[in-house]
Amino acid sequence: DCLLSRGLGDVYKRQDQGGNLNLGFTEQLVFPELDFDKIDRLRGLQVTIVVKPQNRDFAIKLYERLGFKFATE
Repeated sequence: DCLLSRGLGDVYKRQDQGGNLNLGFTEQLVFPELDFDKIDRLRGLQVTIVVKPQNRDFAIKLYERLGFKFATE
């Protein structure tokens, strides 16, 4: 919930053919728990969520139920 309530609009979201979801943060400042005074430089973060779905559509429905939103193509 913490991850989803952050500014995921600024995060790229990409789903591969296997249904795994990749999130890319360009900087760690989306996490206010960090002590900004101790940040010496901006760093990115790559998160991959791996699932074993029946098919890609099932994976998309799972992510939507978890709170992820996807743009329609």
